[in-house]
Amino acid sequence: MFNVFKDTRASARMVAMVLATVAIAAFSATHLGTVFANADAELLTNLSPNRKVARWGKDEVPLKIGFKLKDRSEVAIRFRNETARNVREIKKTLNAGWQTISWDLHDRDGKPVPDGVYEFAVTVKSNGIEKTYDQAIQTTGIPLLSKIVKPDSDGKIEYDLPKPGRVQIRVGFPEGMLLQTLLDWEPQPAGRHKVIWNGYDASGVEKYRLDPNVVAGIEAFSIARNSVIVRGSPTPHPRLDYKTLVKLYRRMLPAGRHPHAYHGRSFCREPKVKLILPGAAYDKKKKGYRVSGVQNIRIEAERYEAFKLHHVHFEIMIYMDKTFFFEDEDSFSPYNYRLDSRKLKNGEHVLTINIADYDRHVGVAAARLIVQN
Repeated sequence: MFNVFKDTRASARMVAMVLATVAIAAFSATHLGTVFANADAELLTNLSPNRKVARWGKDEVPLKIGFKLKDRSEVAIRFRNETARNVREIKKTLNAGWQTISWDLHDRDGKPVPDGVYEFAVTVKSNGIEKTYDQAIQTTGIPLLSKIVKPDSDGKIEYDLPKPGRVQIRVGFPEGMLLQTLLDWEPQPAGRHKVIWNGYDASGVEKYRLDPNVVAGIEAFSIARNSVIVRGSPTPHPRLDYKTLVKLYRRMLPAGRHPHAYHGRSFCREPKVKLILPGAAYDKKKKGYRVSGVQNIRIEAERYEAFKLHHVHFEIMIYMDKTFFFEDEDSFSPYNYRLDSRKLKNGEHVLTINIADYDRHVGVAAARLIVQN
């Protein structure tokens, strides 16, 4: 049975990555903090944005990238989005010394860029020498946090992020079903953070806040040092075509990084799932479906999600009243499960579905059943 809180690096496919973690950590400690240590050999040093989070509105725009040039140089800075597409290029000829280049958070067509993480690379030409500064490969995907905590009585979950990174927070039972994903690899700046869980499953069917066995699993990995987080944009994320999505599913990074760091950002998210009970009457007062005899349970992933799941394979787990009930390790969407309600006691029951792909993305849906046999 799939355990959503099990260390994501425990699978056989990830063993090589785990073994390489020590080497990567040693490399990071030695090199990543001193990329521009030899100032005499570098055309550019001290590359850094003036803020890690750029927010639309008020005085948060423009974003400024600061650096120091050894000599008068031609400088080109390119900003790329989460699909590795260059969205803006700014070119300038600048004198030696401290300099900044501002970005107004618009793309090459003058449109506001959507929310997300934007990496930047700087190319410098001076005295016949050209060099590009880009730390994304070296600094992306390093594990930052992996812990299990208990939400307090108000559903508050707190955590400290040592560096800017992507964060996932799941709530559920340690050896059983997932209830809800609160953060799905959301980019966050370094520092203290707080998330409030409403106490319910993802479908809002049953309240679990006071259940003593409920825990929250927190995972995080670093985003590139040469990146900024954009928030509050008026532009929604574009819907990518399926062929593009398949090409963007994997990211090339050294071994030893967090497993989810290798995923293309457009694909690395929990699948959206819905339950359909054909022919079952919905009781608005009790907020549940009245069932008897054999009831078909139709489990569907949205079209976009179904496409992703078909490419990576997935399994379905069914829980009844928090107890493991059924599993199919080689599933498809839509999936039909015939529930024999005569094996259940008359009265109310909570049916919970977990859909998990083999890259450990888990979707949740739940429904209240009112059994009448």
